[in-house]
Amino acid sequence: HTGDPGFEEKAVQPFRLQERGIDIGLLPDWWVAYEEGAELVRKYVQPREHIGVHVSPQWAEENRRRAARIFPKAVLFTEPGQRWRPTLR
Repeated sequence: HTGDPGFEEKAVQPFRLQERGIDIGLLPDWWVAYEEGAELVRKYVQPREHIGVHVSPQWAEENRRRAARIFPKAVLFTEPGQRWRPTLR
């Protein structure tokens, strides 16, 4: 879980997550729904699965559509207690 960083490289780069083989990234939805954040994910996190969290209800549908274009298999958690089964094998 990356927390709630903005779009600054300094928020994630020092942790060298791309070297750790992250299976599931719990990422703020602005990192999966906007290209500016997606660049950070691709460069510094590189998870096999993308879960968008901290999704504002008013932006849920729009951000779900945006995320689907950037990371087609991404899931956005928009409901309390939402469940998801990874496709990792």
